[in-house]
Amino acid sequence: MRGQDLLNALADELRGLGGELAAAYDSGSDSYLVSVARLSEAAGYMGLAGVQRIVAAVTANLEHVTQQQDERVLVRGFFTEWPALLEAHLRDAQSPELIDAVIEHFAGGWVPLPLEEPALQELRAELAAANSIGAALDESESAAPEAVEAKDLTLDISNDVDGALLDAFMNDSPPQAAEVTQSLQGWLIKPSNLELLRNAKRAAHTLKGSANILGISGIGKLAHRLEDILEICEADSHAPSSGRARALMSAADCLEQMVAAVCGEDVAPDDALGVIAMLDAARAADFDGAIPAMPAVESPAVMADGDAALILESPASDAPRATSSLSAPRATSSSSAPRAEPKATTRVPTQLLDDLVRLMGELSIKNGELELELKQATSQSRELIERDRAIQKRLFELENSVDIRGLAARHKLHTVAASNAHFDSLEMDQYNEVQSITRALIEETTDARDLGAGLKDEIAGLAGLLHQQQRLMKELHHLTSQTRMAPVETIVPRLQRNVRQTTQTTAKIASLHITGADILVDADVLNQLIDPLLHILRNAVDHGIEMPDERHAAGKAREGRISLTISRRGQVVVVQVTDDGRGLNLPAILKKAMERGLISPDALPTDAEIARLTLLPGFSTRDEVTEISGRGVGLDVVATRLRSLAGSIDIRTQPGQGMTIEMRFQASLVATHALFVRDGGQIFGLASHTVQRAVPAVAVELEHDAGVLYANVDAHRYPAHELATLTGLNPASIPERRNLVIVDTDAGPIGVLVDAVLDAKELVTRPTGKYLKRIAGVSGVGLTGDGN
Repeated sequence: MRGQDLLNALADELRGLGGELAAAYDSGSDSYLVSVARLSEAAGYMGLAGVQRIVAAVTANLEHVTQQQDERVLVRGFFTEWPALLEAHLRDAQSPELIDAVIEHFAGGWVPLPLEEPALQELRAELAAANSIGAALDESESAAPEAVEAKDLTLDISNDVDGALLDAFMNDSPPQAAEVTQSLQGWLIKPSNLELLRNAKRAAHTLKGSANILGISGIGKLAHRLEDILEICEADSHAPSSGRARALMSAADCLEQMVAAVCGEDVAPDDALGVIAMLDAARAADFDGAIPAMPAVESPAVMADGDAALILESPASDAPRATSSLSAPRATSSSSAPRAEPKATTRVPTQLLDDLVRLMGELSIKNGELELELKQATSQSRELIERDRAIQKRLFELENSVDIRGLAARHKLHTVAASNAHFDSLEMDQYNEVQSITRALIEETTDARDLGAGLKDEIAGLAGLLHQQQRLMKELHHLTSQTRMAPVETIVPRLQRNVRQTTQTTAKIASLHITGADILVDADVLNQLIDPLLHILRNAVDHGIEMPDERHAAGKAREGRISLTISRRGQVVVVQVTDDGRGLNLPAILKKAMERGLISPDALPTDAEIARLTLLPGFSTRDEVTEISGRGVGLDVVATRLRSLAGSIDIRTQPGQGMTIEMRFQASLVATHALFVRDGGQIFGLASHTVQRAVPAVAVELEHDAGVLYANVDAHRYPAHELATLTGLNPASIPERRNLVIVDTDAGPIGVLVDAVLDAKELVTRPTGKYLKRIAGVSGVGLTGDGN
């Protein structure tokens, strides 16, 4: 029964709430009141006045004991035991004994503010009415669905909604919407697995309740319709027809997009009313024919700025959607590992994380400065020891000289004294004084030498502490960076939905296979990656995958295959999108380029150079504009976004066999692993993921050809450029004595001439700022340990 299902859902909420309320009461946290307030709102939606009265009584008593702290321990049981009593009542609302237990709890002598007898009688009646409310809900659910208009599908959120409830919805609803889609996909593959169907129904039910509490009518209405038809499917003994399957998957996609729109991650779907009509048709009878075309209705969009138009081009709900077939879900993940238990999470403002990462970067810089200072101190300590040795040598020479002069003086004293009675013996004291001062100087120097040796030991100990600190700093930097990381799987539902909607619009059949969705990427990078991937996948379906009959005639499977592979190589993320379609039409691309004057008629470009023409702005081989393509907006958007990420893109194609687009970019925008070089007196960091190799000057042969400088390395020829010249500096040495760094660019690998290759390490970078946004080739700036 659906009414009892709602009561059970509220009972489940109470079960999870019991321990949380006990902990909140013991700690004196305000979360106790927040949690019971949320329970009261849910009860109000269901019409359970008794539960609302109980929450009001609990709230009043809690406010009382807050002012009477000495009573808190004595009445703890009242505040921690009522959830279990109420849970038992909701699971069996007909039981008078369970109602009596609740009444006794709120009338007992241990209650700070017990309910008066009239209030207790009203509470008893309200609790007894819970059973009839469940029956009324069942009756209303079984009735024909109410008519829905476009205004009923709004995604607006009231300004007076509790912030904690909204945060909980935005945290919980995306995985719930994904659960609806994934469970439906699994059930359509294996209709005998009814547990998957029930999972989808439970997730839709939860979404409906949460959305209705917040007043998000669009999600509530659609989830309600979807839950209706899922109950019908559960009662049926046969697999759904293609028409019903289409309706279910369209509804799941629309529901997921609605949730993403509310969370600010997508635009509101424009065909929600047509999806509702499809569900109503599927509810009325299982059908296998075409679905009547519904006019597209523009639903209110939640996102008003940004690249909303680039995120998803929702297909119109006309004929192609009506005639496309659906025999199985069209997007799958290659991972078959069991789903891991969810980890406890805490929602924190993004700005707080950004500040934390910024401070971590500053600490890294200061740690580098400390390391440099320690190196200088170590160097000076060595120099001090060397100077001390030199002084010690001089002192030995001085001591020997004084001793020799002293012996000579004594000999002279005896000789002169014997022959000259007028010789003054005090003259000898001058030699003794010099000797004493010399020996004292030697002793002081020895003490200074001991101090120097001690200083050396102290510096060595400090170096050990600094090494430990650097290790801890690296670990802290890694953990701090992880706070900004998100798995690629968080955007997988949007990619799957994009492929399904594009195949329906183009009347094609294609499956999306994803590998490496658990790879972690900086959340900012991941958000900027969504648009390029959506464009590439749409192009793969629209331009690459052939129509089913065409594929069959070519000896291919009627269903096209698109593979999305994500891997990580050090700090570099590699994303490959491969399809088994027709590949690029290179002659058509070349012809269009010549017509537009992009290539001279006598040019002989390579296949790779022709393929890269598709990355030019406004380039398209389509003469007509369709809903999916023909506007010349596609791969140029991808290339532009990759450049903003300091990444690269490569295109490989085989006519009739398909094509592969490979994107490379840093996993994080906070720190960049770079190869440090010096040229023209300036230090530069070249992003490691763009560097192929560094070649010493002796292994490089330079030559000029038609005024262009080339570098020959191991039988390969690369266009060569002087880094100093590119950046407006003067080279410090002649090209023939300079090292070569081979880097990847959009135009292919090139050689960069530099004075010296210094080191390779991570560098905390910052954007160049609003006044220096468009410096070609510069993605950011950073500080080295010496402040440069």
